[in-house]
Amino acid sequence: MRARVLYRTHYQVDEPALMGLLVRLCASPVRANYTERVAHRMAEEISSRGRAFNVAAAGYAVDLAHSLEILNESNVWTDKGHLLALYARVVGSVNDDELKLDPAETLAYFRLFLEADGAAILRIAGFALRNGEIPADRDWNGFAQQLFREVFAEYLTATADLTDRIALRKEVERVKVPFSGKTGAHKSFLHLQTMARLGLLSDASTTSQRQYKVTDVERARLSALARLIPTVTALEDVLQGGRWADTAAVVFEFGGAPDLPPEQLLHIVGQTYRRVAATGIPLCSLATLTDAVQIELLTSGHRSRQHAEILGALTDLQKDKPREVRFHVDRRGRVAFVKMSEELAQQL
Repeated sequence: MRARVLYRTHYQVDEPALMGLLVRLCASPVRANYTERVAHRMAEEISSRGRAFNVAAAGYAVDLAHSLEILNESNVWTDKGHLLALYARVVGSVNDDELKLDPAETLAYFRLFLEADGAAILRIAGFALRNGEIPADRDWNGFAQQLFREVFAEYLTATADLTDRIALRKEVERVKVPFSGKTGAHKSFLHLQTMARLGLLSDASTTSQRQYKVTDVERARLSALARLIPTVTALEDVLQGGRWADTAAVVFEFGGAPDLPPEQLLHIVGQTYRRVAATGIPLCSLATLTDAVQIELLTSGHRSRQHAEILGALTDLQKDKPREVRFHVDRRGRVAFVKMSEELAQQL
């Protein structure tokens, strides 16, 4: 069991929307590139939008993209990268208004950060519910160190695997050394600002100080999140069971409209498939497709469907049109990709 917490972060790379810019403008869905080149592109793109941003900070952004698993080691889009590319807007500037997330972006980033940073989000949620705010005069070094200590300790208690326990003990020992300088700021702001952009905290920061509060809206969302995912074990159950969208529906109060009939569900599947295929990839990831369909359903007011339900609809379609829908396996022999004929994708 790996600890779902982002550790290597930088206070200048604290806006989730920057990951969308990185994927859309600085990396490719099909072509590999050196990390240094991707970082240079990102530094140029953000600097051109009026914000001072050097290559070193951009390097942390690429590291974050790897940790979020939106880029692979060759800096090509992964299935999660394709998902983000479907919904991330390319901002014209990096001011506060343009860095806000629309509902589809909120769901896409919630999906990514719950998997990569869910344990930190749960810990901060508990702190915010107890205290009502994360004040500007907080000792960020102490705050960050306590956060990581508690996360790693909880995972150490929850796992019995010897290899995992050895790795977690090393992490526990590492965070025993007191943080100093700007380390706490580097390691705190990404988690907090992401939660603020997701609508789980209220950003009350000034130009010189960071401060996050909890209004009634955020309290309801944090309470729902804490109720649905009270522990890291529950977090693993949600993620392994593919129930992130069900969690998001409750936390952000999506859904409520009547269920779609099968033909309309397939219409959304076809639309989404065409958007992914338009990037030039030969095969569409089923993970990307099902996550995107869930986002489309929630943002249109409908109940989310489980991965198995969406896959079942595709399987029925493949049985009906075997020459026009083909499934493909990954390197482990698992069904992981689908390819449709262009004619069928247009018809759906």
